[in-house]
Amino acid sequence: MPDQEMVNKREIVNLDFSVMLPDGFTTQEITEDEPFIFRATGEDACIALEKPVEIGGEMDFTRPAVKGVIRNVTAREFIRCYGRDIPQKCLTAQKDLMVVCGTRSDERGDVHYIIATGKGLYKGMIHVKTTGDRSRLAAAEKFLTSISMYQMTPEEAQEAEERVAQEAERRREELAKRPYIPGMHGSPTRRIKQSNYGLQKAEKQKMRHMYGLSEKQFYNTYVKAVKKKGVTGTNLFIMLESRLDNLVYRMGFASTRKQARQIVSHGHVLVNGKKVDIPSCQIKPGSVIELKDNYKNNAFVAESLEATASFKDYVE
Repeated sequence: MPDQEMVNKREIVNLDFSVMLPDGFTTQEITEDEPFIFRATGEDACIALEKPVEIGGEMDFTRPAVKGVIRNVTAREFIRCYGRDIPQKCLTAQKDLMVVCGTRSDERGDVHYIIATGKGLYKGMIHVKTTGDRSRLAAAEKFLTSISMYQMTPEEAQEAEERVAQEAERRREELAKRPYIPGMHGSPTRRIKQSNYGLQKAEKQKMRHMYGLSEKQFYNTYVKAVKKKGVTGTNLFIMLESRLDNLVYRMGFASTRKQARQIVSHGHVLVNGKKVDIPSCQIKPGSVIELKDNYKNNAFVAESLEATASFKDYVE
């Protein structure tokens, strides 16, 4: 809310910036449910300013890139207000303040403008009760060029911090009361029944991630399992368990399948006395899997063997 104390005819807005009001202007009381944060009226004009929209993070409005972003936002807003694209004029471009206004008035005689500060974007309009576009623009520019940043006193800064902390605490309490996201999709009474397809896909994804396969690898394994005689699910499980990297993991040489895959791909594994560095290699029953002599004393292998409590029946 604007401060009611006038210092050198200046009005403080939202403890953010100050404006110079012409003689005869008075500020109006604004309720919390209104979209405005400042409103003033005089004999020949009225000024309105909406509550700021957060833009996120501190910005240096003297940088060309930041200026371009604000100008793009202003252009979209002016199209909405004027009904068409009109030229815009940058009246102030300081490090912490930027003021842009339209170069024409709309059909109601309003001149629209945007004020950008660290607190966000303020959208506003000035209605000048006079004829002639030039007179309206001159009056609007005179008011807008008087805008300058307001330096809060320590007491005001502390009060503002307390309000922010209170608002954050209020939001945390609301989330604690309602531990679900807002909107119709967050209601705890709305439960989505999973379809059979969704259930099957979730189980497939669990198995794929467990063995560390990509979608294409898992699909190719499934196609081979379908072509074999017997139950497809059993065939698929046997083929996944027969992979070399999985057997290295099952034998306790690695603590995870990813580690086993790395051991195999680096060429530290022998199958029937021959080096095999293909993790997806299908191992036949009766094959002998061992590590190379120079890798048997590896610290990771020893640690994994100590942590392995038991082995599968098909691993001796």
